Amino acid sequence: MKSARLALQLIRHAASVGAAVLALFMAGDRPSLAQAFSLDLDTYDAHFSTWTMDKVGGATTFVATIKASRVGHAKGWTPFVRFQVRTANAWQGLLVYAPTGDPPFQFFAVQGDIIHPKPQDRFSGALNLNESADIELSWESKGTLVIHAAGGTRELPLAGPVLGLEVISGTAEFEVRDIQIR
Repeated sequence: MKSARLALQLIRHAASVGAAVLALFMAGDRPSLAQAFSLDLDTYDAHFSTWTMDKVGGATTFVATIKASRVGHAKGWTPFVRFQVRTANAWQGLLVYAPTGDPPFQFFAVQGDIIHPKPQDRFSGALNLNESADIELSWESKGTLVIHAAGGTRELPLAGPVLGLEVISGTAEFEVRDIQIR
């Protein structure tokens, strides 16, 4: 019974993220990477939602506007959203999370493995519920990920060429609007 409930929850999570992406492709012609789209990552407490782009092709930039719409609470979980690029051996990107479990959300440059990324450098700005913030991740410079967020810029060394992108959130609802991958 417990495994059936878990399976249903996983299907619901996939549906909430997948519906937004599926709608893009059912609307007619397949959109180019430069066309804007949005994700609504409404994640149950103590769960993850993920959007993945396995191949970036010639793209070198991810741009979006984010908004925290809901904060969940679960023992051992911190509400967050991460925007990250994948190389062959590591992940680098931007972590937006509420370290105390309640807003404001803080911005950090992060790198490391997917499960336990290590915050490297905190941005000075913060994000409260129902506020919006613009973010940009750019890997055009060879060997460097440049992150623009919360009124600041951080650079992280890349462990190789960028192979994919991922947006992952947990125990919260984040709207990721006007996404452009170019």
